[in-house]
Amino acid sequence: ELQLTAFFAAGRELSARRIRTLNDWAENGTWALVISVEAALQSMVPRDVLFGLNIEVKLGEWLPQEELLRALLRAGYERVDRVDGQGQFRLAGGIADVFVPGEENPYRIEFFDEEVDSLRAFDAATQRSLDKRETVRISAATEAPVSPEAAARAQKMLRAEKKKAAPDQRDRIDALLADLEQGLYVEGSEQLIPYFYDAVGLLEYRPADCLTFLMESRRIEEAMAELTGQFLDKLGQALEDGRGLPLQAELMQPTAAFWQDVDTRDTLLLSVLSRLSRQVSPRSLFQFLLKTAPQYNGRLDMLAKDIQSLQKDTAVLIYAGDRAERVEQALRDADVGAGRAASLL
Repeated sequence: ELQLTAFFAAGRELSARRIRTLNDWAENGTWALVISVEAALQSMVPRDVLFGLNIEVKLGEWLPQEELLRALLRAGYERVDRVDGQGQFRLAGGIADVFVPGEENPYRIEFFDEEVDSLRAFDAATQRSLDKRETVRISAATEAPVSPEAAARAQKMLRAEKKKAAPDQRDRIDALLADLEQGLYVEGSEQLIPYFYDAVGLLEYRPADCLTFLMESRRIEEAMAELTGQFLDKLGQALEDGRGLPLQAELMQPTAAFWQDVDTRDTLLLSVLSRLSRQVSPRSLFQFLLKTAPQYNGRLDMLAKDIQSLQKDTAVLIYAGDRAERVEQALRDADVGAGRAASLL
């Protein structure tokens, strides 16, 4: 996650891990993703912008090198003479080296004319070839890729802000405008997302069939309120000393938007003390009672009696364990029904 309270210093390595995780979550069916309150509130580029820059290279396909060059630059890759870091690429002599964020090693694409003739990973330090590949996915190198349209939008907004900005802020805005007008890569573009796009929250990246779990929703609500205050204090200080810009207040998503999203999608709220957030309206409430089972020491008649007592209170029982099948058969013989699971995991 990106620390919102220190939002002026996002590391490239952290950003690379996030990009890789988002792609896996949205496209490859990652089973579960655990996120913090900060990550849930961080503003991001629209999903189709980030994923629309993914490039799939296949062995034997026709791929003009100039087309690959433009695609890599749009995706935020830095062109270098020798690739030794994530987010870099080299294209010369019919060979393209690309270091995709989140990957352990870069890829080497060799062309025969405009056809992909060889595709493999290699060691950046020794240049030694590693495993061959049939296909490679090249994801964006930054969480905030800047298209020509996004750059034009940012320039328009920044010029409007400059008219009412303090002297220190005008210097910052002038520097950004100069880079954008020359089509240069804007360092720290992740911190300018609200200028480039209508930002969205992380939950917008969820797969359609994703089920959201909230652990202790009341505590999440309280943490969000505290985090919002810290963020706005940090931004206020940055605005005073000329490091910040007004629209950066939208780097944090409104908490109301988060709660509206979870209240309209399939969401499971888990709470030990039944203290639910006031922002959600559960459709159904279920109570789970956990009890430590006594030692029956083979006395299945005692177990059967306890189960029958619980079932009178309309309890649903599930048992699991190494001997679950044997216990199930014994309880059937005693005319006692209960559900058996192979595992509780």
